[in-house]
Amino acid sequence: MFLRGSSYDGPLFFVFMNIESIMRAHHRLSDIYYRFDSLEFLPHPNPYISGTRAMKFFPNGYGVSVVCSNDVFSNGRDNYELVVVRGNSNTWMPMMKTAFSDGPIGYLSKARVSEYMIKVQKLPMIITN
Repeated sequence: MFLRGSSYDGPLFFVFMNIESIMRAHHRLSDIYYRFDSLEFLPHPNPYISGTRAMKFFPNGYGVSVVCSNDVFSNGRDNYELVVVRGNSNTWMPMMKTAFSDGPIGYLSKARVSEYMIKVQKLPMIITN
């Protein structure tokens, strides 16, 4: 078989994937999550809180607010406070109760922030009418 515009004149091979291999590929793709390194820290917008804050929103309708400041549950240097939020970058509200927290989660290392970010991304999608 000859492909128009190509000098290749060998046979074309078609690979058919069975449902198991498709599910394995989907599972690998679903293991791609935002982590701490994806956060962009800016000066905290509240003038009464020193330090920095990063906000990240996920496709499921949830997000996280991550703060590094002496004014919250953080030492202001190398650990962080995380709050689960609901909404988007324009309109959001803190979630005081989730399956894994009852409000702000404090004094987290970067690795623990990543773990909680993955938990938030795995929450069921918010359906709005």
